[in-house]
Amino acid sequence: KGVHDSFDTLMFQGGRLTYSTARRYGFAPAEYKTKEKNTGRMVGTALNESKANGTMLWNFVVLEDSISGSATFDSRVRNPVTYEFTGKEIK
Repeated sequence: KGVHDSFDTLMFQGGRLTYSTARRYGFAPAEYKTKEKNTGRMVGTALNESKANGTMLWNFVVLEDSISGSATFDSRVRNPVTYEFTGKEIK
């Protein structure tokens, strides 16, 4: 397996999740669903879709000002690829 670092910005706006490179690849903002756990963590998921490029399934955990999770890109042409991510809230 190869390791590749990249940078992107997740944005949660108006009940929808998008990211800074989404529009470039035709991915529309997607409604996200969350569930708060008794540990103070919020667990969530979203599915961004692009007619030309497939889907991006996000699974994430938010604790205070930190987020971590995975994003699975399914291009429908190749096998799905899963990326792991971590980040902090930008204020």
